[in-house]
Amino acid sequence: MTELFKRDELKKLLAEEFETTQTAAIEIYDRVFAVLEDVVITQQKSVKLGEFGTLKVELKPAREHTNPQDPKGDKIPKSAHYGHKFAPSKSFKKELAEIPVQG
Repeated sequence: MTELFKRDELKKLLAEEFETTQTAAIEIYDRVFAVLEDVVITQQKSVKLGEFGTLKVELKPAREHTNPQDPKGDKIPKSAHYGHKFAPSKSFKKELAEIPVQG
């Protein structure tokens, strides 16, 4: 399994890339993700993230499902709701597939 790239590490990279302070870099990071979250939550719109991929918002229809903890297997209604899915772009998937596996 790969390691998780943490927010503090990203903060340092962004500060170097934009030749600014880490405080300013993390503020930009927070504001960008706040805007993305607002678009997804309030407008229920998918967001294309450049050549990285698309954060898709999908309407999940109402359905019934079985409670796995119920020995009788009674059905439980689940109302319609929004879900999400990340779909990487073709170019991102291709680049990732071309990286040699080490170890």
